[in-house]
Amino acid sequence: MATGIELECRNEFNGVIRKVNKLLMFQNFEDVLCACRDAIVKVERYERLAARSGDPSEDSENSLKYFLSELVESLCILAVQAFAETNRHEEVLPFLKAHYHGVRHFPLKIIQICILMYGHIKNFKMADGVFKEWKKFPRNQASSSYPGILELYIINILLPQMKCNEAVKMADEDAIINTERKIALIRFVKKFEHAINEENRKKVDEQDMKKEVPGAFTEVVKKMGQVVFKFIPLHFTVVKNLSMVAVFLYLILFKTNLDTVSGLEYAKQLLRGVVYLWTSMFAPYHMATVSRKL
Repeated sequence: MATGIELECRNEFNGVIRKVNKLLMFQNFEDVLCACRDAIVKVERYERLAARSGDPSEDSENSLKYFLSELVESLCILAVQAFAETNRHEEVLPFLKAHYHGVRHFPLKIIQICILMYGHIKNFKMADGVFKEWKKFPRNQASSSYPGILELYIINILLPQMKCNEAVKMADEDAIINTERKIALIRFVKKFEHAINEENRKKVDEQDMKKEVPGAFTEVVKKMGQVVFKFIPLHFTVVKNLSMVAVFLYLILFKTNLDTVSGLEYAKQLLRGVVYLWTSMFAPYHMATVSRKL
């Protein structure tokens, strides 16, 4: 059964979260912060009253503590959102510490939103400090939600910095998460690293291809043109173009390795030449004109 203090507390804060959510929805961020600060001050007053009341009912005391802790957690999350919306990320940690009296006392949802926020703005140094300080507290590692927090930190903080070796080491040496989850996490990190390495390799290949292919393509066209023009009279334009088309198709089909990035791009360049020559010969006049301009 609820005590007088609990009833008074619930009446006092009835609808406060709904009110602050509405302010946030309409982007009244300063009002959100003021409302959160005022409500948290009142919560702390009720916490002191509950501590002095000496109520013999343990169930009632736990019920009130749970209600107040959930209320403050929700208010803090809304305040963090308001700080983030106004680009005042540096004010978040002092605000949270003021109520929780240190990072190690942050609830799970609060440490989660801190990791996500600092990861989003790429303030990895701050995220490292907050997570490692929070992790030192044995009670936090004892939580059933701790493995999820560790995964969140690795995915949002370590991997964007390409600290894959550190991520694997942290997961492998952690004594809390079970073996199955540990293997899955390490496999994910290695898969991520492989995907990034492949992407970087393709970028290098594409850059090399852009440097090399145009020159090679120009040289091939020049040599083929010299051969064709040497044996075919100048006034046989269509015959010359058809000869060039045949040469390009021969190079694409028999002399180009389509299994490589550079080879595929080389084939695309030759194919563009085929399309250009074919259009100039057989397309309607307006299309041929456009093709020539291209």
